[in-house]
Amino acid sequence: MDLRLGEAIELSAALVFSLADSHGLRAVILKGPPATELGVRSARPSSDIDLLVDPRETARLLEALAQRGWRERPTTHDGEHPLHSVTLYHPSWPADIDVHHSYPGLEADANHVFEALWERRRATTLGGRQVFGLDLTATVLVQALHALREAHKPRNVAELEYLLTHAPLPSWTEFESLARRTESLGPLRAFIEAAFPEADTRLLPAAGDSWRLRSEVSEPGVFRLLHLQSVPWRDRPRYVYRGLFPRREQLAAHDITLLEASASRVWAARVERLARFAKRLPPAVAQWRKAR
Repeated sequence: MDLRLGEAIELSAALVFSLADSHGLRAVILKGPPATELGVRSARPSSDIDLLVDPRETARLLEALAQRGWRERPTTHDGEHPLHSVTLYHPSWPADIDVHHSYPGLEADANHVFEALWERRRATTLGGRQVFGLDLTATVLVQALHALREAHKPRNVAELEYLLTHAPLPSWTEFESLARRTESLGPLRAFIEAAFPEADTRLLPAAGDSWRLRSEVSEPGVFRLLHLQSVPWRDRPRYVYRGLFPRREQLAAHDITLLEASASRVWAARVERLARFAKRLPPAVAQWRKAR
């Protein structure tokens, strides 16, 4: 069955909430079509469906999706930072499902964050059934964090600009209340300064180190260089080797066909990656020196 991307997104959402209902699970859609519906996000197509699931119930939802043929998408992650989600793909489906148990920038306890957002769920319809998105305040907060997390990317710059010039905004009182409850005031400082001139930003707390790195570092190799400092000396040679010559599964994070490709093609991908790494090493080292 050939599905257009927009159709796949809606049907993915319908599938997830059908499973959530049948298993007694709680989930909300963080961004995507429900955000577009509120005018908080431009009408561009989504490539996946982003969910926040009750952290205590994430494993049950993943198992239910696995029973329907969904597989965990490989990742380049090698311990550099805590993972906040599991991305699933289906071999015959053009859209992924990104299952979050936490969300970068929401620095409160994950269970506390989920309850705060669950209280702000908003019913809407996707794929012919009821699903839950977020209300205006929570949607603006999540969209702002998403745009600020990798603020160097042109797409995120455009997303932030859209928020500030086209999106309806909640009152500062409403926004500040949710941001304080989820401990996201620090990460949201740049957005608050631009969107809420009445806010006294001198009173905002500082963002955590994890957020600072995520928002300031543009070279992916920096996270590996920083993590190397915490790896025991006896394990460092192996860690460096894996960084230079990743496992097949790590390479497949960017090209899923490499999971079943020939050994020669996998090695060709490693060589290409190494060449890109060499080209970007000077700026990565400069950022590493600044960040450490």
